[in-house]
Amino acid sequence: MTDTPLLSVVIPAYHEQEGLVEALNTIRRFADSLGSVEYIIIDDGSTDATWQVIQQISSGQSSVTGLRLSRNFGKEAAISAGLKAATGAAVITIDADLQHPPDMIPEMFRCWQAGAKVINTVKRTRENEGPLKAWMTRRYFDLFHRLAGIDVGNASDFKMLDREVVDCLNALPERERFYRGLVGWLGFEQRTLLFDVAPRVAGSGKWSSTKLIRLALDSIVSFSTTPMHLMTLLGAGFAILAAGLSLRTFWLWMAGTAVPGFSTVILLLIVVGSILMIGLGIIGIYIAKIYEEVKQRPGFIVQQRAQFPAALPHSDKDQTDQAEPVPPSGPVLVREVSR
Repeated sequence: MTDTPLLSVVIPAYHEQEGLVEALNTIRRFADSLGSVEYIIIDDGSTDATWQVIQQISSGQSSVTGLRLSRNFGKEAAISAGLKAATGAAVITIDADLQHPPDMIPEMFRCWQAGAKVINTVKRTRENEGPLKAWMTRRYFDLFHRLAGIDVGNASDFKMLDREVVDCLNALPERERFYRGLVGWLGFEQRTLLFDVAPRVAGSGKWSSTKLIRLALDSIVSFSTTPMHLMTLLGAGFAILAAGLSLRTFWLWMAGTAVPGFSTVILLLIVVGSILMIGLGIIGIYIAKIYEEVKQRPGFIVQQRAQFPAALPHSDKDQTDQAEPVPPSGPVLVREVSR
């Protein structure tokens, strides 16, 4: 596309070969009428035929661009890759499984036209997740708000961002990202819309319990140092307790009524040892985060790009290798193969 589009739609996809075509067609029904739109589909290292489907779509639709990451970097990295590639005045991020309802796009667009810089969407109900998972999700968002001081409001990754917000996100130097948290941290004028989760158009969910726990832990550590301060408070509390026990022991000794306290000593050693190990673990997590950041590895690597032949600078070639300079921070395109 030669002209700058009004709207960019970023669609991260991982193992979505069955429903990707239907998902894109459904999204286009609601987005194409809003003006010039570009669609950026990011294959997050799928091992099925997702990339072949993206190549087939992009070869026949000039508004569709496909990016293939060199491996599975995770959804956060896929969204970052899409935001880097998006050129529209406004950008929408939406899942490829149609659980984010595309029929909300016109309403989000109207909110943006009315002046909102960020339009968040929040699940109205979570019945499809089960009562335990829904309860844990709500507790997580409450905990994140208390520790990080950022109210993401149980928001999803289904958002519309103004170009100003997208540029600010792309300028942030950190590698490991929590998209919802970063958008909340940036501020700007925000609107919230509610939606009901639709059933998946095809396939199954890709988020395992392990991945969700890791995302929750990474997001809290990335936005809050409260857990480290908590260890200081626990240490102070045990110091006060130790002082009190010392005074009590001295008083009993002065009164001649001191009795052996073997069990008490063992119990205190176990408690204090556990607190110390937990504290070391928390410190280790933060040191690991620092280690990951100072290595300055890119957050993702784009291996291939699929685009409509007329939009390519050398469309007569099946493959073009383009060496690009490494920016001072953020992701880098190491190799692009144009189709």
